[in-house]
Amino acid sequence: MTVAGLFADIRYLLPELFLIGTGFAIVLFDFLCRAKQRDLGIVSLCAFAIAAGLALYVNKLPFGGEIAGRELFFGMISNDEFSVSLRLLIYAVMFITVLLSMGERFSCAGDVTEYYALLIFQSVGLAGLVLSDNLLMVYLSLELISLSSYILASLTKRDFFSSEASLKYFLFGALSTGILLFGVSMVYGLTGSLDLDVIFAQATAGAVPQGVLYVAGVFLLAGLGFKIAMVPFHMWAPDVYQGAPTPITALLSVGPKIAAFAALLRIFDKGIGNFGLNWFDLVGVLAVLTMTAGNVIAISQNNVKRMLAYSSIAQAGYILIGFAVPTKIGETGVIVYLLAYAFMNLGAFAVVIAFINSLGSELITDFKGLSQKAPAACFVLTVFLLSLAGIPPTAGFLGKFYVFSAAIDAGKIYLAVAGVINSVIALYYYVRVVKCMYMDSAEREAVVVVHPALAAAMIISLAGTLAVGICPEPFINAAVSAVKIF
Repeated sequence: MTVAGLFADIRYLLPELFLIGTGFAIVLFDFLCRAKQRDLGIVSLCAFAIAAGLALYVNKLPFGGEIAGRELFFGMISNDEFSVSLRLLIYAVMFITVLLSMGERFSCAGDVTEYYALLIFQSVGLAGLVLSDNLLMVYLSLELISLSSYILASLTKRDFFSSEASLKYFLFGALSTGILLFGVSMVYGLTGSLDLDVIFAQATAGAVPQGVLYVAGVFLLAGLGFKIAMVPFHMWAPDVYQGAPTPITALLSVGPKIAAFAALLRIFDKGIGNFGLNWFDLVGVLAVLTMTAGNVIAISQNNVKRMLAYSSIAQAGYILIGFAVPTKIGETGVIVYLLAYAFMNLGAFAVVIAFINSLGSELITDFKGLSQKAPAACFVLTVFLLSLAGIPPTAGFLGKFYVFSAAIDAGKIYLAVAGVINSVIALYYYVRVVKCMYMDSAEREAVVVVHPALAAAMIISLAGTLAVGICPEPFINAAVSAVKIF
């Protein structure tokens, strides 16, 4: 690669390079003068907004036209419509996460600099995983995501649940990384390459024993399944979601899912492929198990963060339906659902943080009668919960409609039936929260105060949830364009 070619490739990574520079600048600034949480939050918001602008600029999206797919750094990274679209979604997720962090009564104020720097570095890892077109890049990106997540989950050092959550996250994460690496080593041994295009060519030519390739793929699926909290790799999620600072809980429930599903689509739809193996039948079974386990266990939860944790597991099951159907409709459904899920889940956490700040409690039973004290916040939370349940005209309905339609179109009726049944089950525990807010009498006096940053997060998330549900065409078109690479 020539120097000119190297600089041409670097141009497409300007958003990530800018974020890395900002992360180090935040750490350096803390040595010079002690920064306030509000100032660091504003800097982080600006960083993610500028990164999104750079991603648009280097791909000339403001001027129209499709993105020309470009392989960077000897094919290890792929800059295409798929990666650009999901990177923009990741920057939006991180932007809202910073708003949530600014609005929380931060319990780790002494580590506020490290907190925002780690948020920025995690976004680089998430974007790197979306860009990865090589299994080595997949591993390196996952490590950056994991290391920053372990620290972020444990920043409330004096909280026993936070320390326990971080330890469990680290142990399960180390196990999943080992499983992933074993699968990567098997693929390399079979094909002599870690490049997805080469792996695809080898598998297509029949030069690879299919049975061994299937085993390698199972290991890869297991390693990435940890990040999306897929059954049976979901055990860490409830404890980590409950123990981590609530903005980090919101981030972990959304960000890694987006990046991991992007990696799964690239590896299985572009790299290993189907080739007569029952990949997607296995994924279909895992999808049913994941959504069922998440919804059934969520019914008995009284802690709102644990309830949303099991809800997040169930939502991963719905998205897996789209992944289990290797068609353009299924792949489009995955992207649409990820977009919908990002807005509705982050929005729900924004309201939950406001309630926890005011009540000092995470129990759903303490939400009784809040509609009289915070009618706007309760209405917004109701919209997000109904969207998670898949009620029209919200984004959640569009996401479920797409993945269920894909299953029916592919003849996998059992996936659509299981999805509908689980949606009915989920409606029970979502409506339970609404009942507490609107129909039960308050048992304690409390004044609900919504921080301006949380109000901004609620407005952005509400706008996204309703826009995707009411005016879906531009979002669907973007998703269709994103999956053209497969």
